[in-house]
Amino acid sequence: MDAIPAGTVLQIRLKQTVSSYVMKAGTPVLAEVIAPVEVKGKTLLPFRTELIGYVKEARRVGLGFSRETALLHLEFDQIQFPGKEARPIAGMVSRLDDARERVDTQGRIRGIRATDTFSSMLAGFAVSAGAFDPMALIFALASSLSVFRLPDSSVVLPTGTEMRFRVGADLKVETAFGEQYPELRVSGLDRMVKELPFRAATQTDNTPFDLMSLMYLGSQEAIERAFEAAGWVRSDKLDGKSSYGVMRSIVENQGYKTAPMSVLVLNGKEPELAFAKTLNTFFSRHHLRIYSQPSSLDSKPVWTSTATYDSGIGFSKGAKTFIHLINENIDEQSSKVINDLLLTGCVNGVGYQDRPWVPRDAKNSTGDTLRTDGRIAVLRLNDCLKPARADAEDLSRVQSKLRQSAYVRPLRSTILTLRNDLLRGNMAYQALHGFRLAKGLLAKSTDADPPKMFPYGGQEFLIVDGSKPVRHPAVPNDAWA
Repeated sequence: MDAIPAGTVLQIRLKQTVSSYVMKAGTPVLAEVIAPVEVKGKTLLPFRTELIGYVKEARRVGLGFSRETALLHLEFDQIQFPGKEARPIAGMVSRLDDARERVDTQGRIRGIRATDTFSSMLAGFAVSAGAFDPMALIFALASSLSVFRLPDSSVVLPTGTEMRFRVGADLKVETAFGEQYPELRVSGLDRMVKELPFRAATQTDNTPFDLMSLMYLGSQEAIERAFEAAGWVRSDKLDGKSSYGVMRSIVENQGYKTAPMSVLVLNGKEPELAFAKTLNTFFSRHHLRIYSQPSSLDSKPVWTSTATYDSGIGFSKGAKTFIHLINENIDEQSSKVINDLLLTGCVNGVGYQDRPWVPRDAKNSTGDTLRTDGRIAVLRLNDCLKPARADAEDLSRVQSKLRQSAYVRPLRSTILTLRNDLLRGNMAYQALHGFRLAKGLLAKSTDADPPKMFPYGGQEFLIVDGSKPVRHPAVPNDAWA
């Protein structure tokens, strides 16, 4: 008998919407596995294996009088393999993907403090400055309520939310499951791959940047339907409006699912499609750029794409701007894309083609390392007319509302803002807080020191040079296990 060892991290997604302000302890919760698990060459955990559990604890902020943060504890204690009876499983949620919320050591999802943002910090300075004049203080308090938005302090996880579950004890499996990836049978693939450009470059100075790691065989309409069903969204065009949206997203710690990407060209050509996937934060996201190719294969149009994971935010001293930091293991991002599209039912074949000429540890222009085995993953798509959607709710499960009442949200935001300004908007607090931040930023560092981080608003900003490679600890060790 085979076993999935303790410590294995499962990639799962919710099949219902749950939230801290509606769910009660004991409410049933269901999730499904979205990445197969292999042990010694055998598939022991296939796609769509279900994890069955319940809400162990839910703590809401309410109106903000008694607490500022929410909590949601999901306990999955049963696993059901396809066609099998449910059985016990030990473990806990270890990470919430692409979210501003964090999971503690006991597996509890902790919500953010809505007022722990750059915008609230600026408002705090304004309140401190007006503390000596009652009229100025009233004006500062009113301004802090109207200029910036507060993020939702509740923990809201819509259907399709992705997370990690760490197995707590060896899970015995009686029988292995069959191949999870349909075989790709296409003639002429080797010749085609040799002719394709393998690296995109910056538009301004043609500096090599991302590697092409995926190839799609199918129509543009099929590609668009497949990614939409998988929960990916089209990115906004990079312009003044979207740049302003990025700024507000960072300052207010608000999500921006359609945030723009920098323009990369392939042989001087811009991408036809750009998709991204995240939950409620700008700080981390999956994203890719897709380029059409002039030839066809197996009677289908050929497309190639990058696929990288933005694992955090850095501030480039050279460019004087915020930049996304890339997780160096780009092959894992390719696997993520393959699994997402396979679950939609829009992929008829998956294969890999070796490329000995592709560098195994390339660097992009911001200093991130791009590690790969050099292969390109090839997906053959069908017409994708009736895809299975990642956000399709299991109607047999209890669903939670995505948003609270339109009357409750502004009242709670007002109370939380006033509470924060009164507790933290004073000279002593702001001076001490500003001193700590300045001390960390101005401290001299050596090559032996760890990367310099700028923590604020529950997030960490990495200060990068922009001219030399930087290894950054932005992704937890179990992020891609």
